[in-house]
Amino acid sequence: MEFFPSNNNNDDGGGGLLPNMERLRTQGLQLMQAYTTSPMCGTSRYSTITGRYPSRSSFNKLKNQEDDDISDIVIPKTKLLDTSQVVDGQDCSENNLAAVLQQNGYRTGMVGKWHLGNTDRDNYDYDAFREHVQGCGFDYAEALYAENLWDDIYWTEWHSHNMEYMTERAVNFITTTSSQTEEEEEEEPFFLYFNPTVPHEGADVYEALTEYPCTWTPGGTLDQEPRVPGMTSDKSCQDYRQTVLDRANGKRDNRSLGAIWLDDSIGSLLQVLEETNQLDNTFFLFQMDHGQEGKVSLWEPGTRIAQFVHYPDGGFARQQQQQRFDGMVSVIDIAPTILDYAGVVRQDVYDMDGISWRRAVEEEASSSSTLFFKEQRCLFFEFQRDRAVRCGCYKYM
Repeated sequence: MEFFPSNNNNDDGGGGLLPNMERLRTQGLQLMQAYTTSPMCGTSRYSTITGRYPSRSSFNKLKNQEDDDISDIVIPKTKLLDTSQVVDGQDCSENNLAAVLQQNGYRTGMVGKWHLGNTDRDNYDYDAFREHVQGCGFDYAEALYAENLWDDIYWTEWHSHNMEYMTERAVNFITTTSSQTEEEEEEEPFFLYFNPTVPHEGADVYEALTEYPCTWTPGGTLDQEPRVPGMTSDKSCQDYRQTVLDRANGKRDNRSLGAIWLDDSIGSLLQVLEETNQLDNTFFLFQMDHGQEGKVSLWEPGTRIAQFVHYPDGGFARQQQQQRFDGMVSVIDIAPTILDYAGVVRQDVYDMDGISWRRAVEEEASSSSTLFFKEQRCLFFEFQRDRAVRCGCYKYM
């Protein structure tokens, strides 16, 4: 399971307002030197889902093939699309983590903000958009947001952030995957790519909580309110949302309200995974798209991210104590690392820029693999036509 909040505030603030995020962090593996490849949501997500730098995007290569200058790394040119006009141009159908896992027996799901498609704003259709996402390796695609909420494709006067709707669809994916295999000796493995819209600046979170019914969604109006464990299972959507406002103690900013709403969503997913006896055997990744204070900057505040993994069966924090890894890792390492834990042979899939950090985490601190991540590795960063590189303790801008 991959979980990507946009611009999330990971600070619990000492008030215990984010217990579920803290549970993942303190009872899992925290990557202390984690980086994105590019400090924007869409370009960063491309790297996470493919294991490649944004400049490798087939759509980017198509857009820049007549340009002799360095590639322009921006969201409109970094999409998960197939094209026959460049070499190795099957980003959507073959060259991404979901497609590879799907080909290896996993049931795959996508919920939330996509931001990796070339949306036709003049002829936007939700069902057609969902078919596009499913064509990129996903069996299940629900509660989809094609772009940021400020985008004019949405007619935003009738829907906004809706974490109850998103979480219900994610819960449905988990429970239906479990129920399909109750009579089988082995459960069907699953991969869920969950991208909440909060607390992104795309729409006002306070207005979403107070003015928009949770029956209003990007795919149309629901017949009834979502019923979500731990959120709306025993109360109305309006009553639940009031608890979010109450816990914020008068704060109305997107960051404060969005973090609480987001944490409740994580709690719901954790509850369902526990109830279906899958939590310990689920690789639950939480990470930010980009740095909290330096979006669009290649300096450390823009490229350094929060990233942690809860996976007890993988050996993380079995003694209920936080485990840390100090080596340099990147979002491009997520795909190869997950494939490593899933037992998918790397030689059988497409080339990636990232490498699995599994061996380094499992070995002693003095091993050659661990020392490579801590002292010898080089990571590269891209945005627009700017570039940066960090090798060991040195960073060149």
